[in-house]
Amino acid sequence: MLNKLTSILNKMLIKKAIKMIKIILITALVIMVETVSLRGSEIFYQRDTSNAGAQEGNDLPEINAFVPVDKQPEVVVQVPPVYPKTAKRKGIEGSVYVKMLVGKNGKVLKAVIIQTDNEVFNQPSIDAALQFVFTPAIAYKKPVIVWVLVPFKFKLNRHVTAQNNNISIRQDNEKSTQQVDSTYKTVKIGEQIWMTENLNVDHYRNGDPIPEVQNSIQWLNLKTGAWCYYKNDSVNGEIYGKLYNWYAVNGPRGLAPEGWHVPTKTEFQTLIKNVNKDGNALKAIGQGQNFAQYKGAGTNTSGFSAMFAGCRSSSDYFDNLDYFIFLWSSTCYRTSDVYILEMFNMDSDISIKNYGVKNSGYSVRCLRDY
Repeated sequence: MLNKLTSILNKMLIKKAIKMIKIILITALVIMVETVSLRGSEIFYQRDTSNAGAQEGNDLPEINAFVPVDKQPEVVVQVPPVYPKTAKRKGIEGSVYVKMLVGKNGKVLKAVIIQTDNEVFNQPSIDAALQFVFTPAIAYKKPVIVWVLVPFKFKLNRHVTAQNNNISIRQDNEKSTQQVDSTYKTVKIGEQIWMTENLNVDHYRNGDPIPEVQNSIQWLNLKTGAWCYYKNDSVNGEIYGKLYNWYAVNGPRGLAPEGWHVPTKTEFQTLIKNVNKDGNALKAIGQGQNFAQYKGAGTNTSGFSAMFAGCRSSSDYFDNLDYFIFLWSSTCYRTSDVYILEMFNMDSDISIKNYGVKNSGYSVRCLRDY
């Protein structure tokens, strides 16, 4: 009996040893293949989010660690890098290979440059990488932290791309008169191509400036175009874009950049149909919330990336930041009112309302001309 038990234990130990050897060999092979493909990788630049280790329980894997998973991370929010002006001017092209440490919540905790053709592209690549959001990798039915390798390709044939097995994104260099180097991130939903961020220009299409108006009395009495930041704070502008009154939206000089326009009521209706009336599909990740019976958290499955930018009301007070999305349409309901698209942060409804007052300040999301 003892001999039999000893034999069984030996077989179990041998099987376990073979399994460990396989893991070690696979890890070595992965590292070797990656090193060969990048021809002697070297870390040129590194930047990580603050307190990343504490956020994820201090169990961050090493950059070349092999992490077996049942499901690979997939991109939910993808951000193309900004093409450096100096590189454009000098006709410089190149590639940057970035490893992103994807946390258990799908956010990028750290971005490390593995290889670069030119250091001028390093910072734009890191800045873009840190804004990516993924579905988390899954192992044994639980989210785990993994590294993802993404090459950013900088080419001057009118687009910049970032690619890995799951990503193929494009950045079109549409130019407005006043912003020669402006680039607009886009997404195709159905047959429509939308900007994926709120408009943030301070000039009309013809180059004329749009005045920023902070004073309450001036804003309420306007019959001409103007813009403001939420609570007149430029920090909000960096996140949510500008708020425009109707006179800027509908002016003859054109608010939308060349090749774009402010959508009509009908075009908003088409957008709603294309996402099956699911407002959460239009909301950016981290926008909206689920609470008890209320389900308003953004999934951004459409890539539209709507933000709860609030508004400047017709009574001239700033309200509803983080609670409501209001987007101007170009369609009037009657003399004093305009159709707007509206979403709330605690449900998945998308509404087209007819009470957009012309001296209100709402966000603008542009649609590409057909």
